[in-house]
Formats: sequence, structure tokens, C-alpha cells
Amino acid sequence: EVPKYYLENSHPAIISKEVFEAVQELLKQKSRIHAPKKEMQQFPLSRMMKCGLCGSTFYRCPNEEYIGWMCYRHRQSKDLCKMDIVQEKEVYGAFLNLYNKLLEHKEEILTPMLCQLRELQGKILFSKPDVIRLNQEISELMKQNHSLSRLQSKGCIDSALFVERSTKNNQQLAQLQEELRRLREPDSISEMTEHTKTLLDLLEEAPPMLEFDPDIFKVMITNIVIHSNKFCFHLANGLILEEGR
Repeated sequence: EVPKYYLENSHPAIISKEVFEAVQELLKQKSRIHAPKKEMQQFPLSRMMKCGLCGSTFYRCPNEEYIGWMCYRHRQSKDLCKMDIVQEKEVYGAFLNLYNKLLEHKEEILTPMLCQLRELQGKILFSKPDVIRLNQEISELMKQNHSLSRLQSKGCIDSALFVERSTKNNQQLAQLQEELRRLREPDSISEMTEHTKTLLDLLEEAPPMLEFDPDIFKVMITNIVIHSNKFCFHLANGLILEEGR
């Protein structure tokens, strides 16, 4: 290693200091202009509403009088879609009505639906040959373990042999149960079943909703189709409920 030294103005500059500083200022200005804008603010109804006429998404368009939501194609041109602006408070009011009706009638709507879905889920599951085979093999191994325990308790087999056979059976059981678990991975019916149970749990002993709750709304609703005379609320469990306008 040898000593190093920094010398200022030891050789002619490629560009002058003034030009360099001017370029840096221009770069700063460009950065301010083209810097990434803040992430678009999300609202409870963002990307939730679809037009029943053309299928486009509704976008927020607030004005001095109210907060409205407008079909994208209607916003481009009224000739492309005739759907009128929807006031946000109207959608919130419709959801309040839907929630309170569902709360009052959950035992007539959601409870039977959950029972039917579970029955269908069981039929689908046990109609699969692999599931039937795995359940039979699991049942047979459990019977063998039960017999081994009984023989061991009566002294018919020694402890070493009991441990060896039980360990082997339990390893096979674990493998079969893992295969069965993979076959039971959530499908559409399973997801509908779970979402229906979630809705029932949510509504269990819940009070009537007096003001719009965005968190409950997000849990319950996947999207809303807007028609000129009604709102079609698509619930997380696949149920579609209508509210008039």
C-alpha cells in the first residue's frame, strides 16, 4: 500500500462546475415530476361494484353534493352505457338492510344451506375411489392396532414385538392420513361450506347494524352488481341476495 492523496482542480474539468450544478438541478426537477405517485387510496367499495348493463367496474366520483360511483363505460361516454351514477350512501343503506334481514332470518337461510353443503361435501368426498380405499386401509390398520393392544395386555405377545408392529402400523397410518388430507384439499363446495359457517359465526348473537361497518362488509361481500332497479350482493359463500333501489 502507498499513500493516496486527493487534489482539487488538478486537471481541467470535462464540464464546468456551473453546467454540472445546472444538470443536477434539472435531474432533481425531473425526479419530482416523474416520481411514483402515492398509492391510490382504497375505499370499501373500490373494485367491488360491477355494472349490470355492460359489466364494467364502478369508479368513485365525488362532488360537492354527494359521493357517487360511476360505471367506467358511462364515464367514457353516456352512449356506451346508460347506467346512472350511484350514490355511495344508497349502497351503504342497501347493505344495512341486507345485513339486518340476514341477521333476522339466518336460521331459515344460512343454517339449512350449511347442512346441505356439508351433506354434499360428504357425498363428493366419499364418492372418490381413492378416498374410499384410504378410509378402508386406515380402518384396517386401526383394527390391527386394537388387536395388538388386546394381545399385549393378555401377555400373548412380548413388548418388543408389540412395539415393532405398532410402530410400523402407526407409520403407515400417518402416510395414509396425509394422503387423505391432500385429497380433502379445499374445493369450491368446501370453500362455500367454510364461508357459510363464517357468516353464521359472524351473525351469532350479533346486534342489528345501525351504521355501515366496512370490516363486516369486506368479510361478507365479494362484489355487487348494479342494476337500475336493484343491487345484487354476491356473498362470500356464493349466495346472491337482492336489495331494491
